[in-house]
Amino acid sequence: MNTNLFLRMINAKSEYSKILIYSSVFLFIIFLILMGQNVLRYGASDHYNPWRSIFYLVISVLFFIPLVPFVYSYGKKNFLSNPRIFWLIAVLLTITTLFIFLVVSNLALWLAGYYDNFFDLLYVRRYFGREALFHLLLLVVCFYFIRTGSQGEHKLVSGTLGRKEITIRTDLIRWIESDDHYLKIHTNESSLLKRSTLEQMAEELKPNFVRIHRKYLVNKEQIIGKEKQQRDEFVILRSGERLKVGRSYRPFDI
Repeated sequence: MNTNLFLRMINAKSEYSKILIYSSVFLFIIFLILMGQNVLRYGASDHYNPWRSIFYLVISVLFFIPLVPFVYSYGKKNFLSNPRIFWLIAVLLTITTLFIFLVVSNLALWLAGYYDNFFDLLYVRRYFGREALFHLLLLVVCFYFIRTGSQGEHKLVSGTLGRKEITIRTDLIRWIESDDHYLKIHTNESSLLKRSTLEQMAEELKPNFVRIHRKYLVNKEQIIGKEKQQRDEFVILRSGERLKVGRSYRPFDI
C-alpha cells in the first residue's frame, strides 16, 4: 500500500477511522488514570521511577490501540457472514486477542529489560488484574456496536450470474454500473446482471449507496478516499478501484 493511499484511508470519514479515534481516546484516558494511581501509591518512595511506569503503561495499555480497528473490522465481517454464531466468534476472538497481546506486550517489556524472564508471572497477574479488564471492556463495546449497528441495515438484491439467479446482501456490493437496460452489480467475487435502472436502484438503496456519476452507484462503506487529477475527481474504493465522479455530482463529500 502506497503512502498516499494510506493517508487517504486514515483521513476518510469511515467507521473504522472513528473506531481508531474513540479507542485511542479511551485508552489514553485509562493510561492517565493508571499513571495517576501509580504516582499516588508509590510517588513518595525513593525507588519509584515514573519513566518505568510510563514505559510499562505505554506497552500494556496504549500498545493495544492498533489492534482495535482490526478486531472491529474482522468481527463485523464475520457477523455479516455468520450472524447466528456471532457471539461465539466474538468470545473466541476476544480470548485470542487478549492472549496474543499478553504475549507480545510481555515480550516487548522483556526485550526492554523490564523483566528478567520472557514470560513473567508477575506481569501476567498485573495484566489480567488490571489492564486486561479495560481491553476486555473496549472489545465488548466494539462487538456490541457491530451487533446493533449491522442488524437490519442491509437489504437484499437479486441478479443473474450466467443462468443462475442469485440474491445477495447489499453490504457485499462494491458498486453498481449502468449498462444500457441492465445494471452490473460488482461484488468481490463476481458481477451480477439485473434488469433495472440506476435511478430505481438508487432510490431502493438509500441511504447506504450514493450516486457519483450518471453510470455509477457506490456503496458508501466501500469508499475510503477521493483524489483529484487536474479537472477530474475520483473516489477510491477499498478494493483499490478508482471511479470517476461526474461533473453534475460535484462537489462530492465522503
